[in-house]
Amino acid sequence: MAKTVVIGGSISLEDVVAVARHGAKVEISAEALERMEKTRRHVEQLAEADEPVAPDAYPLSLALAGVPGLHALRHAIRWPTGERRVLSVTAARL
Repeated sequence: MAKTVVIGGSISLEDVVAVARHGAKVEISAEALERMEKTRRHVEQLAEADEPVAPDAYPLSLALAGVPGLHALRHAIRWPTGERRVLSVTAARL
């Protein structure tokens, strides 16, 4: 039976090799899915708001404050022309 690598926390080099070279299946943990859903809801709220995002809510500010799970956090940006762009940011405290 093929190995299954569960994504959602740390993974080992052995896990990466199992997927890349040996065709191991990949599953996303329930906890990781919950974090992604929470982030997605936050992104949708930001995208729908017509107000600018406060600097303390920027992804880097949140990462420096120790907030986990800032992967591909999106911010909607409205240009003076009215054009709307979405910026995707991943931030982590080092």
